[in-house]
Amino acid sequence: MGDSLYDDPSYYRLLFDRRSHDLPFYEQLAKESSGTILELGVGTGRVAIALARAGHSIVGVDSSDEMLEVLAEQLHAEPSELRGRVATTRGDARTVDLGRSFPLVLFPFNGLAHQRQQLALEQLLANVIRHLEPDGRFAFDVTVPDPALLKGATSTAPWFRHPRTGDVCRCDETASYDPATQVLTCTATIRWMEVEREPQTLRWQLRQFQPAETLRLLERAGFEVVRQETSLQDAIGYVCRTRKR
Repeated sequence: MGDSLYDDPSYYRLLFDRRSHDLPFYEQLAKESSGTILELGVGTGRVAIALARAGHSIVGVDSSDEMLEVLAEQLHAEPSELRGRVATTRGDARTVDLGRSFPLVLFPFNGLAHQRQQLALEQLLANVIRHLEPDGRFAFDVTVPDPALLKGATSTAPWFRHPRTGDVCRCDETASYDPATQVLTCTATIRWMEVEREPQTLRWQLRQFQPAETLRLLERAGFEVVRQETSLQDAIGYVCRTRKR
């Protein structure tokens, strides 16, 4: 077990499986589209399975074997008709080549923030364009930076059962921000309360984007924004298309 949050999908799901306020945004976009949808950073399938339940076909890409294994388990519990609507590929969103284009490419739940360096961002957006149909749409959401986290917030969950082991534990989370790189590092330290075991430490790092910066990034990459969605609580949703030349 590594020290990345994405190496322990059980804990990731404990944190985020109940997240649902972004689903109507993506469900409406899928409804407006026709054909198979590409989802980058498909993870454990929170968005993909919701779209498949609504009748859409999805190709999901993720770089984490552990997350894809959980998605496969999730799909196994679904009806065969739904399972047939979701295909997955292990790959890096910056470089994966699926050999086809899509009418709609999604990168939900702050996926852009995982591209922490400028070159990675440019590669990611160029690869999105390569996988978009000429009139296709690219949609994603970016979390609005939280001033409390940027200042170095801490929090504690004093008692819960670990979702993988079932053991009683507590978790202390810390956040630290590097303004030079615009990267927020979050660390969860899980301490076991009833068993002798080394603490589990999980980390995740996210590039922080101010809204105006996101717009500039998209413009430089060759996109024009056709819609901004501000009803996503902690994030802004963007719907883009490539600029006509």
